[in-house]
Amino acid sequence: MSYQLFPKVHRIQYGFSEYGANVGGYLIVDENVALIDAGHEQNSLEKVVTYLEEDLNRSAEDVNFIFLTHAHPEQITGLSKISKYLPNAEILAEKSLAIQLEKPRDFLRKRAFRLPGYELKYLDKLVDKVPKKLKVIGFKSSKEIYLGNSSILPVLLSSHSYGHSIFFHKESKALFVGDSLYSSSDDPTSVFIDSSGSVHSFIKSLDFFENANFKALCPSSEEPVLSHGRSVINNVKQSFQLLLIQGIKNLLGQKGNSLYNIQALFLNRYSPSYAVSEGKDYLVLTISRILDFLVETGNAKKTGNDWSDYLFFKA
Repeated sequence: MSYQLFPKVHRIQYGFSEYGANVGGYLIVDENVALIDAGHEQNSLEKVVTYLEEDLNRSAEDVNFIFLTHAHPEQITGLSKISKYLPNAEILAEKSLAIQLEKPRDFLRKRAFRLPGYELKYLDKLVDKVPKKLKVIGFKSSKEIYLGNSSILPVLLSSHSYGHSIFFHKESKALFVGDSLYSSSDDPTSVFIDSSGSVHSFIKSLDFFENANFKALCPSSEEPVLSHGRSVINNVKQSFQLLLIQGIKNLLGQKGNSLYNIQALFLNRYSPSYAVSEGKDYLVLTISRILDFLVETGNAKKTGNDWSDYLFFKA
């Protein structure tokens, strides 16, 4: 069942996806009402309307904004019937992602499903449920959006998928992290840096949220975490560089100029066959970029001109 998390923040339970994820969204109820993520079924927004009317004594017409953390089917399929359920709502996403979402099905086929985690046999079935076209307004990262007496601060994290944003509701101090940080394992199982960001922007964003005075870490596919959310972010930061170093050490000596998916390379969660891809459109962290980052942060020293000519300072 959907429930209240804070006076103005409510968790909407959309249900379990085919992958077993406990998919949810969040309502922020102020003078204007905002929804974060739209669910994995075409009728997901019906649950939002039911909760608004029966539990909050508000109407569907009160919802002015739908913020997208990212554009996987669990977050955008519900937009298929936005005009039926939430007729006044504008859809907002990070500006580079908003452009891509003019044709969501094309975007998903070209980009999102080249990442580990989605089996190709489900591709057509999932994509055919999302809208053919969407009108999405792009927002700028780190610029507040006001809902009335409170505001939402979006910050581009570029982890997990293209244009992934995290939202901070200052009044409730709730941090809506989409699928970028998983709270249950304290491992960076969703780390992937794409062309909408960089290693530096990823670390900088984690620094910002670690220092933010937040009370709850609110993922899309898990229940909110009220106790150890800060440790999740801190552990991701600490392990991220170590994973980079170990992954690079394992890769040194491989030939070719392919691009590498951090998520697949540095964690054992997926098969190594996912590690190497040819297309810069969906994997943009080259080995050289990672090495440069390690040198800049004092974790490695360049001793020559070859990829193998590096001295690593941590195991």
